Amino acid sequence: MRIFKGIILASMLFSVSSVVAQELPIICTISNSNEKLTYTADDLIFATRNNLIFQHDNGVLVSHIDVKAETFIQISQLKDQDYPNRPLVQFGHCSDVIASLSTWLLD
Repeated sequence: MRIFKGIILASMLFSVSSVVAQELPIICTISNSNEKLTYTADDLIFATRNNLIFQHDNGVLVSHIDVKAETFIQISQLKDQDYPNRPLVQFGHCSDVIASLSTWLLD
């Protein structure tokens, strides 16, 4: 019976540790909209203590997140026939940036 309890305890600890090790995304909401954007460690190209830079779609979309203010700016290059080089700039607010970063393994 004692061995059985040890096996159950070990399996519970393993399942808790695997949940903790999962990377949480940073979720941001565009101002004046309900649209949400998700940022993951895979798209992070530069990080400092206060700033994060993300790149998506081979550089067509670049985002900056201010860690302390939990705000973001996203710039995307629109492919429009009338305005071939017109950028789209969006602003918004992010939630739980530091909590999400704490689950990322950064070099």
